[in-house]
Amino acid sequence: EIPLRLVGSEMCIRDRYWLGVMALKQGDTARAVALLQDAIDHGPLTWYGRLAAARMESVGATPQIALPLSRLTSQDLASLELLRVPRDPRLEPAAGFARLGMWEDARDEVRRQLKRYPQPEGAERMLAALYLADGRPDRAHWIMKKHIAPSGPTYATLRDWGTAFPLNYMELSHRWGENADVSPFLVQAIIRQESGFRTEAKSPVGALGLMQLMPRTAGYVAKIFLGEKTKYKSKQVFEPDRNIKLGAMYIRMHTAYAGDRVPLALAGYNAGPANLKRWYKEYGDRELDAWVESITYREARGYVRKVFTSYTTYAALYGDALPDLTLKLPENLRSWGDVPGMERIKKGATIVSAEDLDRLADNEH
Repeated sequence: EIPLRLVGSEMCIRDRYWLGVMALKQGDTARAVALLQDAIDHGPLTWYGRLAAARMESVGATPQIALPLSRLTSQDLASLELLRVPRDPRLEPAAGFARLGMWEDARDEVRRQLKRYPQPEGAERMLAALYLADGRPDRAHWIMKKHIAPSGPTYATLRDWGTAFPLNYMELSHRWGENADVSPFLVQAIIRQESGFRTEAKSPVGALGLMQLMPRTAGYVAKIFLGEKTKYKSKQVFEPDRNIKLGAMYIRMHTAYAGDRVPLALAGYNAGPANLKRWYKEYGDRELDAWVESITYREARGYVRKVFTSYTTYAALYGDALPDLTLKLPENLRSWGDVPGMERIKKGATIVSAEDLDRLADNEH
C-alpha cells in the first residue's frame, strides 16, 4: 500500500505525483489515477499538476481540472471599483484616498495600519492592488504571491491571482511572442521570473532588463534574425519593447534547439544551451519528469518548474487552453540557430560545439 499524505503544500503535490507514477509503473492503474487526480486537485496549474494530467492522459484517463470560466482584463486589474475593500474602519481612510486616485496616500495609510497589531485582515491584498493600479506590478505581484494557494483560483480569489500574475507588458509579449512563434504567456512568465517586471533589473553577471538578456546575447540575436549590425549598448537592452522583442526571439531559438519542448528550452534559457546539451546527452533516455529532476543545477531545476507553472497560470487566467506537456523527450536536439520557419539573415549561423554555444549565446544569468 502506497501511503498518501493529505497536506496541500507544493512538496506534497510533488509527492502525490511521484506516488502516482510509482503506482502506474507497478501496474496499479486505478490507484495511480486516483493519486494523479489528487495531485491535480491540490495544484492544477503547477508543474506537477500538469505532469499529472499528462500521465493520466497517457493511460486513457481524463483529468478533471476545475477553474473559473471568467477571464480578467487589464482594465479589471487597473480599476479599483471591483476591489473588495476589507470591512475594517482602520482601512476606510485608505479607501477614500484610493477613490480619489491618491495612490501614494492610500498606500501610506495601509502601510501605517500594517505596522499596528493586530493587522487589519486583507490589508496586504489591498496594498498589492493599490500598487498594481498605480503601475507598480513589481511590488504588487511580490506582495500577493504569498497569498494565493496552489489549489488554484476561484471566483472569490480571481483578482488576487490577477494581481500576482499581472498583465503589464502583455501587449508587447503578444506582439513579439507571436512574431517569434512563441506563446505570449510563456514570454510573460519569463518576464515575471527573470525581472519581476522591473525594467531596469540588472543581474550580478550583467543580464539586463525585463527578460534579463546579456548585451552580447541581444546583439547576437539581432544580428542573426533581425539583420542589425550595430552593437547594443546597455541602455538599449533595457528598453521594454526592444528587450521583449529580442527576448522572445531568443526563447524561440531555445525552443527550436530543444525540439519544441518548452521545459528543455527553459533549462537552456536559464543555464545556457551547452548545459542543456550536456544534460540531454547524459539523461536523454529518461522521460520529461525524470529528466527535469536529473538537472544537476538546483537553480535550473527550480527555474523550469516555476516558469512553467507561471506559463500555465497565465494561460489559465487570460487564455483559452492550458499548455500541454509531452513526456517523451525529442529524439535529437536541433542544431543551434536552426529555427524552423525563420530565415537566418547571417549565413553560417548554425553553431555546433558546446563551447561556441555558451560563447556566442553568452547566456550566463
